[in-house]
Order: sequence, then C-alpha cells, then structure tokens
Amino acid sequence: MENTKELNPTEQMAASFKNITEYLNAHLFNGQLPPVFVTLTRNNKVTGGYFADGQWTNNDTSEQVAEIGINSNLLAEGDPLTFYNVLLHELIHLEQYENKTNGRKGYHNQAFADRCEAMGLDIKVSDKDATEDQKTGQAVATYLRTGGKAERIIAECPYDLDYSNSQALTIDDQGQPQAIPEPKQEPKQEQEPKNSGVRSKYTCPKCGTHIWGKGGLDIVCSPCYEHFIEAR
Repeated sequence: MENTKELNPTEQMAASFKNITEYLNAHLFNGQLPPVFVTLTRNNKVTGGYFADGQWTNNDTSEQVAEIGINSNLLAEGDPLTFYNVLLHELIHLEQYENKTNGRKGYHNQAFADRCEAMGLDIKVSDKDATEDQKTGQAVATYLRTGGKAERIIAECPYDLDYSNSQALTIDDQGQPQAIPEPKQEPKQEQEPKNSGVRSKYTCPKCGTHIWGKGGLDIVCSPCYEHFIEAR
C-alpha cells in the first residue's frame, strides 16, 4: 500500500502562516517587519481581520509580539487571494505600528492609504457619509489591484495554505459552532455569464512561473511552450 503523508494540521497550518508571512515581509516590506502571531478566528464581528499590538509574550525571553487575526470563514469563499489580501492589510498595520505612523486605534490614515497605493491595493471606505473617492476612515477594505505589485508578488509565492475551509461557521449564543445558511437567491432571467472575480493560481510545469487568472483558462507559457497547470 502506498504511504500517505502523515497529517499534522496544526503544525502544517502554522508553517503555512509562517512561510507566507515571511515571504510577504521579504518582498513587500524589505524584511523589516518583526515576528507576529497569526491566528484564525470565528468572531462574527471580524469581517476580515484585525491587528492588535503586544498581545503575546515569549515565556523565555519576555519579548512581546503583536497578533494578527483572520476570520477563517474567508478561507471558505473559494478565492485564495482573499486570505493574502487580508493578511497584507494587517501587515501594513503592523508596519505602521512599528514605524509609529499609525493613527488612532482602528483608523486607516493617509499613511496607510499611501502604503496601499504603493503596493497596488485599492481601497473602499464604508464609513457613514464616506465619499466615493475617500481613502481614509475607520471601516476600510482593501482589494488586490489586478496586475499590481502585490498581486504579482503573491503570484510568485512558492507557499500555499495546506488546508482550506470546507464551510463557513458562526458561533451561537451558547458558544456552539453553527453552519451559516446560504442566502436565498431570487430566480434570475438568463443573461450572459459574468466573471465571478474568483481567480485561480496557474503554474508552468517547466519554468515554475506563477500567474493568476479566472478558473478554467488554457494558457501557454511563451518561453517554454508548456501549458500552465491550474491549482486545484
């Protein structure tokens, strides 16, 4: 019988977080970010992620490290770029905290907006009375700009998450996990299919080049004349 890889989900997922965070640090932050504690949460109030400074203390060295929490339901949405986008958003908060360029707690100031622009992240502010072109605020979501620097760097990342989330969960008032029901959709008239926005990672089997694109594409690597393989 063929041997199967021994599963150690806690260790494997922790290694995924470590490798991906260190990769982003090296390629988008010049390796200047300090170590950070990355964790997953089911907190219903965390729509994407959060950053909290000084939340953990090493029991041997007394060194304090910050915490980045990411809502694990994002890993059930089918687009792997969602995780990278939220992690990168929170790493910018970590950088701001270290450089003392952050604004008041939870506020995304102009320095945050400038950093996003430099990395190729688009910003959407959902504060009450926010204008369409507003770039600063309390409730701010970021999006990887297609073809932007961040998306290109992520496409070349040699590391992937070892596990994906099979379904979104919420925690009820008794502290028990419950599946989130899918929203009911009204019947729609037939129309031309639209791009869902979900992208897949493709790899050239010969040179190892990575690119992102919508699922189901047939792409040929021009230097190698090899068909890119879509990650499943």
